[in-house]
Amino acid sequence: MSAINLHFSNSMASHNDIITVNTAIMQQRIRMAIGTALYIHFFLPTQQVHTSRRTGRQYTEEILDGHPRRVLELIRMPITTLLDLRDWVAECGLLESTCNISIEEQLITFLWMIGHGATSRETQEQFQHSGKPISR
Repeated sequence: MSAINLHFSNSMASHNDIITVNTAIMQQRIRMAIGTALYIHFFLPTQQVHTSRRTGRQYTEEILDGHPRRVLELIRMPITTLLDLRDWVAECGLLESTCNISIEEQLITFLWMIGHGATSRETQEQFQHSGKPISR
């Protein structure tokens, strides 16, 4: 019986050997994932995702020029309150227009998102912007 146990014990890899092999496998998988991500980022052609003909700027203008009830339904506040808020955040330096997105569009995007419980992806689609300006 002891000969069988001895033979069985000698054929098994030690716990440390198993950990070493598992670590090497994980490191190889991480290197492959990073390599794939870098290849995709630098070498594959990119295609614009948000291709709607209506831009976020146009949607913002629709809201600003829209019926007061529509404004309330979309951003959950009267247009006069929105314009007062816009003036206040601009005066305090809390928001400023960029070359692509006005203060009004930034505010309307935020208010639309929280007013509708929308996800970042839904907001990106609605306002035709990538995730970076939406998450700011």
